[in-house]
Amino acid sequence: MSDGVTDYRSFMTAFMGLIAAGTATTALVLVTALIGIAPPWPSAIVQITAVSQLVILVLAYQFSIGSTRKTINLVMVIAAGILAVGAVCYLSLFSLLTYNHGVRGFICTMNATAVYGDGCPLLDQRSIDEASSPDVLWTPVGLLLGRMTLLVAWIVSFAALVGLVGTFVAFQRKRQVGRRQQPAD
Repeated sequence: MSDGVTDYRSFMTAFMGLIAAGTATTALVLVTALIGIAPPWPSAIVQITAVSQLVILVLAYQFSIGSTRKTINLVMVIAAGILAVGAVCYLSLFSLLTYNHGVRGFICTMNATAVYGDGCPLLDQRSIDEASSPDVLWTPVGLLLGRMTLLVAWIVSFAALVGLVGTFVAFQRKRQVGRRQQPAD
């Protein structure tokens, strides 16, 4: 028989497991920022990623509660696949689009195209250093496209990671709570 206190305790136990998973994945975000592979834009990338992780954890918990093992396994395989593809895409884009502490744009200004020709839009570091600001080299839309492409690849990668870990933790907690609530023979 279940009462309100037992239900609340079961919920809090499962939720604390998700919080622990969120803390672990947030620590990974901080490590990526420290070693220099987090996107240089926006400056609040750690906070944006943390909010995204919270949303994914809530969804993972919500959808895992009533799901079967088969459904959980499928979700985890899909999340792992998205994580693998997303990480490769992110790291490739990071390598291609970032320089020092900025993100290259996708569309050069007319002046930059006239000066650098075929080097646009993936200008080398020397060409970037010669410019007074990124706006001189790339159009506002070009800069936005470069930044958003990198940001989306980053968020997708971390969303898949958090979805994978959150779904696993929620399902394992549900199994533990279910075992504890079964009457002894």
